[in-house]
Amino acid sequence: FGSWYDDRAGRARPVGDLVAEFASGERAAVGEANPDGLPWDELSPAQRGQIVDGYRLAYIGTELVNWCPGLGTVLANEEVTADGRSDIGNYPVYRRPLRQWMLRISAYAQRLIDDLDRVDWPEPIKIMQRNWIGASDGAIVEFPVAGDGPGQAPDAPPREAGAPVRIAVFTTRPDTLPGATYLVLAPEHPLVNQLITGGWPAGTPAAWRYPQGAPAGAGPAEAVAAYRAVATRLSDRQRTQQEPGKTGVFTGSFVINPMTGERIPAFVADYVLMGYGTGAIMAVPAHDDRDLGFAQALALPVRPVLAPPAGWLASHGLPPGAPASQWPAAFSGAGSYLDLGIPGLSRTATMRDGIETATGWLASRGLGRAARSYRLRDWLFSRQRYWGEPFPIVYDSTGLPV
Repeated sequence: FGSWYDDRAGRARPVGDLVAEFASGERAAVGEANPDGLPWDELSPAQRGQIVDGYRLAYIGTELVNWCPGLGTVLANEEVTADGRSDIGNYPVYRRPLRQWMLRISAYAQRLIDDLDRVDWPEPIKIMQRNWIGASDGAIVEFPVAGDGPGQAPDAPPREAGAPVRIAVFTTRPDTLPGATYLVLAPEHPLVNQLITGGWPAGTPAAWRYPQGAPAGAGPAEAVAAYRAVATRLSDRQRTQQEPGKTGVFTGSFVINPMTGERIPAFVADYVLMGYGTGAIMAVPAHDDRDLGFAQALALPVRPVLAPPAGWLASHGLPPGAPASQWPAAFSGAGSYLDLGIPGLSRTATMRDGIETATGWLASRGLGRAARSYRLRDWLFSRQRYWGEPFPIVYDSTGLPV
């Protein structure tokens, strides 16, 4: 609690050092409590406390856990069967958010990868560790919520005037952004409630309304609630191993594809997990099998960014130039870029060139930035009743943990 990870020094330091750097101006006081970037001496004590808490190695956070009412405890993923039940007692397990102490081990992700070169371990073990940490290079892309959609659901959090909601998406393939025809959020994503509208937009297809689970005549709020209720009964393993991307529900809102300017629908679907990236994805069905399965099930557009070689088309029984709507599988290989309006991107560009060009284009317009994501998540270390300590949370008069 009294330490923070200094990425410049590559090690933990006392929180007092961090406060001194904020006060001297050596380090900008960046945090959700300071959206306007005010200097340290202009912030209230509560704002200062919130910013510092955002750096502490031990902090309070809300994390999805496997809650088993039958056992009265939280279970590790290894204690949940493939059917979403406890391995002891065969009780149903539900995904629930738990507010509790966390350890910010993700701050050490890159150091853990780098320091593997310093240990005398067999290379296969090092590969397993690198895969477990799971570094992925790509870009954060921001999708603004379209401002001309219908009104919000009555119980949704109010949207601040003049500050449109933006949904951040991490992608390893920003070069395929022109092919994003819809956006998907995990059922647990904190912005879902702000996207739920008071009614279906005119012309909303029946398949988008979750007809297999929502009550007849249900609006967006009821349909999303019904879908979320089902998703809470599925483990991450079930959500990732089931037939890809076949169910979902439309929130009623649209977002803007920042590269094409096109309005695309925002869905909730259980094949997207909150524990990876930002908990939201840009769906490019022409080049991702799960996205393609979802698009085919809900009759969404399939727009290619890369033209597959004739050999790939022939292997799937298709003639040269067959439209993507006829593809039986997504094309994820190296092909030639189509002319979709990415400045500086030629048809013969390599995938690496395409990714760098698209990332630079987004960054120059304030629509995205290069980023590295890790599969390693922070540790909810007091989650287990049987072997983890249920550390209490004590708050001060401002509502901050002490």
